Amino acid sequence: MKDSAHSESVRPVESLENIDFQLLNLIRRRRVDNSGNKGIILKFSKKEIPAKLRRKLEDVGVDFESVAAKIIKVFDPDSAKREFDMLTRASQILTSSKSDQELAKIPCPIYFSNVDLDDETRKYLSANGCRLGDKAGIIIMDYVKGEDLATFIYKQALLLSKNFTRDQLKTMDFNQIHFEVGLLAGFSKVGGKGTTEGERNFEDSIVKTENFEQLISYLRRKGFVLNKRVLEIIDNTIEILHSANFFHNDLHERNIMIGKKPDGNIDLYIVDFGSACIGVTSDFDVTFKVSDDRDLIRRMGPLTKTVSEEAEEEYKQALMRFSSDKDRYANSSGWREKINHIAKLRDLEFEKAIQSEFLLSRHSETELNKLLITLAYLWETESSLQESIDKYIDAMLTSPSSELATAQRKMFKLLKGYLLRNKG
Repeated sequence: MKDSAHSESVRPVESLENIDFQLLNLIRRRRVDNSGNKGIILKFSKKEIPAKLRRKLEDVGVDFESVAAKIIKVFDPDSAKREFDMLTRASQILTSSKSDQELAKIPCPIYFSNVDLDDETRKYLSANGCRLGDKAGIIIMDYVKGEDLATFIYKQALLLSKNFTRDQLKTMDFNQIHFEVGLLAGFSKVGGKGTTEGERNFEDSIVKTENFEQLISYLRRKGFVLNKRVLEIIDNTIEILHSANFFHNDLHERNIMIGKKPDGNIDLYIVDFGSACIGVTSDFDVTFKVSDDRDLIRRMGPLTKTVSEEAEEEYKQALMRFSSDKDRYANSSGWREKINHIAKLRDLEFEKAIQSEFLLSRHSETELNKLLITLAYLWETESSLQESIDKYIDAMLTSPSSELATAQRKMFKLLKGYLLRNKG
């Protein structure tokens, strides 16, 4: 298996009062890197941990040699235990996988403990927005270098705008970056008018989805293309986890960390397993909620395609639909009577009949499609009409734009491409 997960052992440790007491002392003296109602996250380097505490942590399996920096998460005991268990399970699944595909990594959970909180620590946590009771759960895991995928993409938008430099972006936190991107891409304000919390949450999710689509459109207009390997690696990893009935359940851009390996290749981590679950779902017995882990891949898929690649893909799909519609119309007796009449005509009579039967200024895309299918069918079945049909199509493509709308011109180009491919 290629780079699938951290290989070091994963083992919970019983609460050791001395270690926990020293950890709480260390935490209270640190600046919080991230915080919320559920907990706080702090980063420590090997040098920033007192030697005595470092030796005790090394005794219980914390390795500072392979990864010198660690993340310490402090949040409510039940959530901490759940996340530790889910991280452990996910890490084991990827480590034991025999897949030869490149997979994302999981931050290896190294230490877990439930600790009693003293008043000083409780006040410290509360001051940082985390309100807990008498106990807290502590998880130590390896620090993951890089930035989350959302931050990475938002930064690309600001750089492409030419309004910000890389040095400026280094001084901005995610909220500032998100705000500037919102102004740039024209984000709508989140905050629905629903009367219930459920309605407001639903409205907020719709606005966020629309905002993200606007960001994708902006990046595509600017020519940004996301490396295909990012989504391929994520998809490979999801497949392995799902095959073991493991679901992340909260896989969005901020829970994907992207960085670079020493050789310059992409290095990806999946983080935040607090909503993950293990089990089997069916249409008859769904015992837990499972969100769509692949939604991220679908939403970001357009960013991995160049304009020419997407145009070619759209063209191939249109040709398939065109061919299918042609076969369907060919089985219609009324349509066959009409084209049998047209097939008997020649040159100018043929062109007049086409103009009479299909008025471009009137009909919809569906009617225009019927015209194109008629032309294609006649071109394939009446060799004597091929030259007339070719001339008619070329005349439509070279006519002034006022006589042929852009969408109609696109469909005539599609027909010409279809006939050229068949001729070849």
